[in-house]
Amino acid sequence: MTVQADILKAIEGIEHGFQQAGQALSERIFHCRQVHGAEIVDARSLSESGRHAADGVFSEGPLAVAVVTADCLPILMSSRDGRVVAALHGGWQGLVAGIVGAAVARFNARGVASADIRVAIGPGIKACCYEVSAGFIEALQVGHGRLWEGAAPPWSQRRPLPERPPRFVPPEPRQAEQGAWLDLVAFCRQLFQAAGVGPAQIEASAVCTYCSGDAFASHRRRQRLGEEKRQQYAWIARKP
Repeated sequence: MTVQADILKAIEGIEHGFQQAGQALSERIFHCRQVHGAEIVDARSLSESGRHAADGVFSEGPLAVAVVTADCLPILMSSRDGRVVAALHGGWQGLVAGIVGAAVARFNARGVASADIRVAIGPGIKACCYEVSAGFIEALQVGHGRLWEGAAPPWSQRRPLPERPPRFVPPEPRQAEQGAWLDLVAFCRQLFQAAGVGPAQIEASAVCTYCSGDAFASHRRRQRLGEEKRQQYAWIARKP
């Protein structure tokens, strides 16, 4: 089964999908060797697929592009006219390193205004299941606190409820009282907003890869429950 986002389905000439765990990636899709960074490359020949170290891939041609995830955010982007598409691997390291701003800048350099970008964030781990340390929060505040001045930060001391009825029990807290629950989607939205992409231009899945069900893989759930290692692909392409 493949999940789609309405915001991308509305763009004529675009195909995309957030595949569930275990589905093979088509041989006709270009992807990179992900390293949890902010490097972005343009899709090249299929013979080079999987060789380049990067966490974002752009395409203005016939090649579909994809990223692989298992808790991190799969982010698919398109210009409003479908001329330019991109796939980003949105783990916390890549987000902190600036992959969102770098992707928006690439669209801008290709003549696509930030207001004309559309974004779909697929299934990823939610704040209900993503506990982080006090040291992590302190570093995030130092590096990116300007993003939420006068607004709520992308974490909370009190654990939020799951957005969808859980199929797995959310993990037990492991941090001391100073720990927090990180909302990667909220952080990602704030990064896009700082780059000129407004809230109405972004759609995010409500599925938590840890607790919403076993259709999507979760690295953290696998570590805690001893599951078999799995992953899922998110891809986007211009229709031929």
